[in-house]
Amino acid sequence: MEKKMKFKFDWYSSPDRIEEWLEDMEEQGYNLYKISKFGGIFYFYKGTPRKIKYAIDYYYDAEEDYFNKHKYRGWNLIFRSIGSFIGTSSWYVWSKIYEDVPPKLYSDLDKKDKVKSILFMNVFLFTILVVIFIYLLFTEIRNLFNGYGVDICTIALQIMLLILYLVQLYRRIMYYLRIKKLTK
Repeated sequence: MEKKMKFKFDWYSSPDRIEEWLEDMEEQGYNLYKISKFGGIFYFYKGTPRKIKYAIDYYYDAEEDYFNKHKYRGWNLIFRSIGSFIGTSSWYVWSKIYEDVPPKLYSDLDKKDKVKSILFMNVFLFTILVVIFIYLLFTEIRNLFNGYGVDICTIALQIMLLILYLVQLYRRIMYYLRIKKLTK
């Protein structure tokens, strides 16, 4: 049996694209059988093409009712992110086999609201990071004027982390705009 492993480390910033990619893989006969513990590696085996709808969901502090509701409607839980075991918000990957019309985990409006809440959380975190970064930068500048010198590595690392998070925020904004366009 042919097996295939694919890396998608940034899958959570564009869940809609990962859903489409997983569905395309299933149509080509590559059946998903496992997602790595942290969610960046997807494992497939070569089987028969299937019509499977994938839904990636973000949920804070999911309780048994959350799982029962989706399982009752025929959805299978494929992946649960690490955060779900420590009581924080988590990512879940659900799948459901269908024949004619692809099912939806949520209505388009509900999905848009969920994506909006994720975006607002990211904007909030980015704002906090920028405030911290500005404070640390002013501290470094003050140290320079006081004759203590500047740690270039620290400043470079701060700038790289800020850029990395800015890229993630941009991808989340683009995801939100794609979902918003679908719900009009």
